[in-house]
Amino acid sequence: MEKVQKIHKKNGITLIYDEKFNEVVMSLRIMFPLKKETATIANIMANLFSDRLVHASTKAALLAKKDNLYGVKVSASSYSIGQYHSIEINLKGIHQDFVKEPLHQMYYEFLMEFLKTPLIDEKTLKEAKKNVKQTLLRLDETPSHKALFSAFEYAGKDQTFGVNVYGYLDDIDAITIDEVKVFHQQCVSEFEKELYIVGRIQEEDFNFSDKFTTQDTPAFHKTYIENETIKETYKGNQSEIVLVYETEINPNHPSYYPYLMLLAVLGQSPNSLLFQNIREKESLCYSIYASQLIFDGIFYIGTSINPENEERVLKLVDEQFEIIREGNFDLEASRNYLINRLNGTTENTRQLLDFTVRNQRMGLSDSIEDVIEKFRHVTKEEVIRALDEIKTHLTYIYEGVTHENNQQ
Repeated sequence: MEKVQKIHKKNGITLIYDEKFNEVVMSLRIMFPLKKETATIANIMANLFSDRLVHASTKAALLAKKDNLYGVKVSASSYSIGQYHSIEINLKGIHQDFVKEPLHQMYYEFLMEFLKTPLIDEKTLKEAKKNVKQTLLRLDETPSHKALFSAFEYAGKDQTFGVNVYGYLDDIDAITIDEVKVFHQQCVSEFEKELYIVGRIQEEDFNFSDKFTTQDTPAFHKTYIENETIKETYKGNQSEIVLVYETEINPNHPSYYPYLMLLAVLGQSPNSLLFQNIREKESLCYSIYASQLIFDGIFYIGTSINPENEERVLKLVDEQFEIIREGNFDLEASRNYLINRLNGTTENTRQLLDFTVRNQRMGLSDSIEDVIEKFRHVTKEEVIRALDEIKTHLTYIYEGVTHENNQQ
């Protein structure tokens, strides 16, 4: 694995150098508190940030500007990171060695145009609202997504974790252009902003004329979950089950790496217990997995099953924890899975960027090599002890009901 050199600037700019990349990726991240009141307008703003510009007011004009920068790609997205909401504006282009222009500086200036001068008028606002509405409707109509967001909303009731980062359908139509313009100015002038650049780049490539900030406070926070079961129904032929678990684990906890190994053993690879014992051996589900939201202090299990198998599957999930407690699992298979994933991170600019952002947001300075070394030293006994940090959990069942079900 090649050594990645990271240069962290005190003014909120992180340069991630790796000589093997022929592309350059820039990520401008705007951070502000995650709140229900601003979730929808933030997603509308994310759409506007990747649309037209004041000085490129048509799609054709914007395409021409991108072509002049050798086909540079720009996108924007909205997501949560613990107690924060983030709007991310991304740019991806070729390395300037292939041309005779200071392309890296030109990329930076182009990226900042999307932040400072997006075209905000009635037409672009209408399109952005339509896009957000279609996204929310699509998520709402997909049972697995609907179940996941509903489970999180119930588990995080009256807490940050319960806010839907994608926004709320009922809020879209009431948002005015003046409110969007005010929110845009907050993004430019008030909210925290960090800039990350990945590639074969040097500090001398850039003249950073804008102010960025460094967030020194880790983004993770504690989520408290009630031990309860909630069942809702929809018209369909399968059930979605989401189990949301409260934990005491954060990146500073001594069981942090054993905990990550525990989740891999439980449900993150084809060799995991959930996959092998519930999907493969029993053929009880279409899919089953375990994942975690470390910034929120939770992990969750999700599965899609036949409604008549709900109780049996829930019982089998509980049994997998007991199998781990008894030490009847293949630690090396999970260790290799995690290490191979980390090794793959160094081969992709986006994954390398996300690894660095995640580290900084957790207040960590570990390199990929450091993390791999920590996984190499995790023992089976430490994985078993990590079970003691799992607390209460919420069970959410989104049960499919057909006409035939109703007749029984």
